[in-house]
Amino acid sequence: MEGKKLAMASCVIGLVLIFASVPCMAVRAESAPKPIVLKFADMLAKTSLMSRAATWWGEELEKRSAGRVKVEYFFSASLVKAKDQMKAVGDGLIQLTNYYCGYDPAKAPHFTIATLPGAPTENYYIAIMAADKVYEHPGAKEELKRNNVQYLCPNGPGYNFLITKTAVKEIKDLKGVKIRAWGDFAKAVKIWGAVPVTMSAPEVYTGLERGTVDGSHNSLTTMTGNRLYEVAKHVTIYPTLGINAAVPFVMNLDSWNSLPKDIQNIIEQLNKERPKKQAEMAKELDRKSIDEMKKAGVQFHRFSAEEAARAKDMLKPLWQDWVDKMESRGVKGKEIRDLFLSEIERLEKSK
Repeated sequence: MEGKKLAMASCVIGLVLIFASVPCMAVRAESAPKPIVLKFADMLAKTSLMSRAATWWGEELEKRSAGRVKVEYFFSASLVKAKDQMKAVGDGLIQLTNYYCGYDPAKAPHFTIATLPGAPTENYYIAIMAADKVYEHPGAKEELKRNNVQYLCPNGPGYNFLITKTAVKEIKDLKGVKIRAWGDFAKAVKIWGAVPVTMSAPEVYTGLERGTVDGSHNSLTTMTGNRLYEVAKHVTIYPTLGINAAVPFVMNLDSWNSLPKDIQNIIEQLNKERPKKQAEMAKELDRKSIDEMKKAGVQFHRFSAEEAARAKDMLKPLWQDWVDKMESRGVKGKEIRDLFLSEIERLEKSK
C-alpha cells in the first residue's frame, strides 16, 4: 500500500513539473529571435551562372550565421521586372539583386566600362576582378551611395556569344540580321552590320520564336537557362563580344546598415570567396551548356583567326567613345578606363 501511495505521489509531482514547465517553454519559444530575411530577385533563371552563385552565397550565409539570416529567392523576373531591379533594391522592395548597369547607364555609369566589347582578356575571373577594382574609385562609391546600395562583390553572366537562327561564320553573315542587344553591345553588332533590337533577357525566347529578332548575344548559361536553343540552332562562340562583368552584386544600403556587425563580417568574408567560386562554376556550367545544346542539335561556329582579329579591331573606337561620353557627363571616364585596363594587364601577368 505504501508503495502504491509513493508511486501515485511521484506521478502527481511529475505531472506538476511537466505542466509547470509549459509556460517556460512557451516563453522561450516566443523569445527566440526570428531570422533576418533578405529577398533576392533577378530576371535570370535559377539555373544561370549568376543565379547559382547567388544561391551558393545565400546558403553559405544561412549556414555561417547559424540560421540567423535567410535568403528568399525570386528568379525569372517573378517578383521584379528586369529593368526595375536597380530601383527596387534602392527603394528597399528587395534587399539583394544583380545590378544591371547597362540597363540604366545614366543612373549607374561607372561600372559600364566592364560591358565594353573586346576587352583585352578572355579570362572570366580576371574580367570580374578588374571590375571589382573600379569599385575603389571614389566616383563609383559615390554612385552606389547615391542609388542607396551597398556594393558586395563583382559579378557577371560570363562570356557573350551569339545565338542565331541562321549560321554566322563571318562578319558579312550579320548584315541586316536583327540581334537583341543593349548598351555598347548594341553598338558592336551595329558596327558589324547587324540591326540591334532592345529587349530584356526574359523576352528573348518569344522574340526569337516570333521573328522579332533573329538572334541574341548572351552567355552560354543564359542560352540554356532560358532554353533559347529551342528556337535558335546556331551559336557563334568566337570571337566573344566580350565578358560582361558589369553586374555587381549589391544590397539595399539601409538593410546593410541595419545588420549586426558580426553578420556584416560574415558577408564580407563571403564576398571575398565568391569570385573564385563563381569562376569555377562558369567553367563547369559552360561545358555543360555546350553539351546540352549539342544534344539539342545546335551547331557551333567559329570565326577564322583573321576574321576574329578584324572583328575586334572594328570595336576599338567604342573604348574612346565611352571615355568621351563619360567625360561629357562629368564622370572621370579616362581614369576609370585606365584603372580597369591596368588591372586586367596586372592580373594577366600574374596568372
